[in-house]
Amino acid sequence: MIDLIPTEDQQRIADSVAEFLADKLPVERHRRDHGRGASNDRDAWEALAALGVFGVTIPDSHGGIGLTLAEEALVFREFGRHIVSPAALGSVLAARLALEKGQSRLLAELLEGRRAAGLANRVGEGLFHLLDVKDGDLVAAWDDAGVRVYEASAFRADEARASLDPGVTLTRARLTGEPVLEARGRTTTPSGPAFPSGPALPYVASLLTAAMLVGIAEAARDAAVQQAQTRMQFNVPIGSFQAIKHKCADML
Repeated sequence: MIDLIPTEDQQRIADSVAEFLADKLPVERHRRDHGRGASNDRDAWEALAALGVFGVTIPDSHGGIGLTLAEEALVFREFGRHIVSPAALGSVLAARLALEKGQSRLLAELLEGRRAAGLANRVGEGLFHLLDVKDGDLVAAWDDAGVRVYEASAFRADEARASLDPGVTLTRARLTGEPVLEARGRTTTPSGPAFPSGPALPYVASLLTAAMLVGIAEAARDAAVQQAQTRMQFNVPIGSFQAIKHKCADML
């Protein structure tokens, strides 16, 4: 039988990340900065990196923590709950690839938060949407064929686009350069002492994306339940109405 409940040590890791994010990157920052169209998460990037979150599965001999994909998924669940920049995912993918390719200097820069990697989502032949990519960044992109990491200068920006999330920049750009790191096909990557080799990087990217989405969904559910407990209608909390109870139960 598989036990899917986090261990005490795993829960402590998740709790420590959650505590940091609640203090440094609370969800309220997006409400306060609504409409600015730029993420402020980078202000806390090096402090976030000091927790080790960008190197959870990187061996400690290379500056990481040396844990497994399970702990990394729990960290990304907390990233989702606090709506952390998608550059967190890009940076983790770039760090894994830098380790695999023996790029120790770049690996150290990513693990220490001195560099970050935004994301590129392909939308057409040679066209991408760049998510939270800033000058001097790397850019991570993946598909079923593998994972690639570019310098931001490898893309020529066409135009800024309106993002559903005003806290994340979205730019339509054309790819004009070559990747600085690339892993094709079912490349395996180190995943800590319990797993000498891990799953292919595209699968890792999909799993960590899913973990962030789980965190977002849970946080939305919790906010809705809190609203149902405090908003009054006919002098009673709206959560006492059966229709609202059922909606909250369906969310769970």
